[in-house]
Amino acid sequence: HDSLYRLSCNRGKMNKNIRLKTSKEIWKNKAKIRSSENCELRKKINRLQDNAEVEKLAHSKEIERLRGEMGKALMSANSRKNEISNFGESLQKIRVLCVQLLIVGVISFRSVPRILKLIGNSIGITQDPPHFTSVINWTLRTAVGIYENVTAISEPWIAIIDMSNTIGTRKILVVKRVLLAKQGQKGSAVTLEDAECVGIVCNDVWSGDTVKDALNKIFQKVGMPAVILKDQGSDLKRGVRLFCEENNKNIIVVDDVGHVAANALKAEFKKNPDFIKFIELIGSGSKKIRQTIVAWALPPKIRTKGRFQGITKLAEWAKTMLSILDGQGDDVSQKEVNLLLKAFSDLLELRAFIEKFIATCNLVEDFLQILKKNGLNKKSANAAKGILSNIENSKIKNRLTSWLVKHQSFLLQLGKREISLVVSSDIIESLFGKFKSIIERSPSAELNRLIYIIPLLCGKKTDAEINEALLKCSHHDMIKFVSANIPITIRQRRLKLFRKSKPWVPNLRNCESRIAA
Repeated sequence: HDSLYRLSCNRGKMNKNIRLKTSKEIWKNKAKIRSSENCELRKKINRLQDNAEVEKLAHSKEIERLRGEMGKALMSANSRKNEISNFGESLQKIRVLCVQLLIVGVISFRSVPRILKLIGNSIGITQDPPHFTSVINWTLRTAVGIYENVTAISEPWIAIIDMSNTIGTRKILVVKRVLLAKQGQKGSAVTLEDAECVGIVCNDVWSGDTVKDALNKIFQKVGMPAVILKDQGSDLKRGVRLFCEENNKNIIVVDDVGHVAANALKAEFKKNPDFIKFIELIGSGSKKIRQTIVAWALPPKIRTKGRFQGITKLAEWAKTMLSILDGQGDDVSQKEVNLLLKAFSDLLELRAFIEKFIATCNLVEDFLQILKKNGLNKKSANAAKGILSNIENSKIKNRLTSWLVKHQSFLLQLGKREISLVVSSDIIESLFGKFKSIIERSPSAELNRLIYIIPLLCGKKTDAEINEALLKCSHHDMIKFVSANIPITIRQRRLKLFRKSKPWVPNLRNCESRIAA
């Protein structure tokens, strides 16, 4: 029993040792596996840490690079912004300069880029000048911006009204505003710089009713004038009368003294046989010397319409010609005198009439100069009366005296003793002259809308005013305004129709029916 017990105990110990050994082996194997796994994990962590350091360094470098590029971009943006700002300022200056060249120099639109290029080449500027169409658009934008900005004023003013000669197939009615006290303050004749254009209306046919409607439209916007100054044209006369009657306005209507004097001279001399012969002699004599060495002695152009408005120049020519024919021309050779005698010898027979004609024209011119320069006031009226007393021609004297008395009553009606009433519309004639000087060398396709440059030709426009008008009136606004107020010309319509015309295609049906017939 003891041996069996010991054997069983030994067996139990052996089994326990085997189990411990087996368990140890299992745990050892597990430890090896965990150790290898931990080693792999540590290696992976180390690799990740190394990669993180590399990526962090790369990221920091990328961040520095991006910051540098951002700084450069900001600097470039600021530089570009400055360039754009400088370009905008230079463009504004160029636009203002182009407009000033046109209105101050009274040159054509095509001349502006040429002048800029010539000046630029002389001072080393290589930038190309703007195209003349850009100059047209800038000028029209400025003019429309200024014209649209005209408003009513509280001070009393004079409306000077006149119509231009035919421009294309249309006539334009222009209204200018001059302060009532302006001529008295200046002490001299008013000029275009003292006036402001407040109304422009274009129409194919003008009558008293159309003039009335145009004046209603204009004066509703700019207020009612104290005085209206006009010539003696029938359309204007009737239109102004209808306007005053319709609005029940006690507006003083002044007749232009220049037209009154011209009509007086016309009434005196138009049917005079000696004057008719005088005009015929001038016409026939001019043909004889036109292509000769004495062409310098050609008389002023004798117009059929408005002839007596410039008749004083003809009187001056006749006075000079009589002295030359009498041999009193110091710088005229005998050969030239002989040629002139062949052409104008019959003038000597009309010496008595010509001398009387010259004296009358000179007195009328003196009368006009006093009133145009000083306006109508107490002092100028007395001086004008003194001149009229020397005129022998009854028709001229009576008409001018009647005009003077009538317009002196207007001074009393105004009730202002220090005022000098503007009685001449010469400034509006000067305006039309400047306007035609510009448009006659401009593209004919632009003829209709160019009437809106007229506001720029009045007053003295500063660079700031021009720039402000350009900023206020965009190109789209200008096109919209012009399209609403000015119809297209016949030339523009022709170009539009012919450009859109399609090639002719024969009508085959008509051909087949004709062949069958």
